[in-house]
Amino acid sequence: MRQSTGIRAAGHSLRHASARDRGHMSQQLPVQASRADTAPRRSAVDRPRRRLPAHRCPSLIEASAAWAVLGRENSGYRLGDLIARHRAVLGGSWTRAKDAAFAGMLLRYASEGSQQAGKFIHDCLELGIRQALRRPALADEIAEVTAMAKAFSAGTLKNADVNQLADRARKTERIEVTTMASSKGLEFDTVIILGADEGQVPFFSSLKNPEQMAEDRRKMYVSITRARSRVEITWSGFVQWESGKQSQAGPSRFLSDMRLL
Repeated sequence: MRQSTGIRAAGHSLRHASARDRGHMSQQLPVQASRADTAPRRSAVDRPRRRLPAHRCPSLIEASAAWAVLGRENSGYRLGDLIARHRAVLGGSWTRAKDAAFAGMLLRYASEGSQQAGKFIHDCLELGIRQALRRPALADEIAEVTAMAKAFSAGTLKNADVNQLADRARKTERIEVTTMASSKGLEFDTVIILGADEGQVPFFSSLKNPEQMAEDRRKMYVSITRARSRVEITWSGFVQWESGKQSQAGPSRFLSDMRLL
């Protein structure tokens, strides 16, 4: 494993490896069958939470605008993923006809990036999102969606077009915080893994469970291989629990497995 010169961070070295070094990682960190996450992580590439993400309707609208006017390659979004997110928002009111109408609307805007963003938001709402906001699960979304629609129709952003709306969701020149499990399928130029401390990665409950240990190892491998060119891994040297108790088990054993230590 090629290593860079250490960079001091929280009293310990920050090391990175190029994407071409992944062959050795794959031998040390084989992919295993997945299991459901049951324990919390403090890393920024932590496990996904089961509750619905906050303000997912506005983010869906912005991501849809990005796909419509920028396309898959430039936006970083897939049409199939957007349709799946749209279905999740609609819940029980979803129909195949609404899938087709949603996809058709995005395709129409592909050549109409200069259209008013307010109109695009209105069209998205009319294709089921407005009705879906009546669901108790989306109660927290109403204020955010209302504010968004107002800002782009009569507020400070009333003159913005769909291109400008799309720019809010572009996956370039951005920092995206994700979890180890939910990072699967994504790619970034640089990946930074925070909190790679023993007891967290792997989690302490995995130490006596070979299956859980294999799953934690698989997640680490998935996280590392999300990077196109650079990976940075940090650890603090200690873990502080909610009770206030601290443990000092050192950096994750996976770093030694990869010969980074």
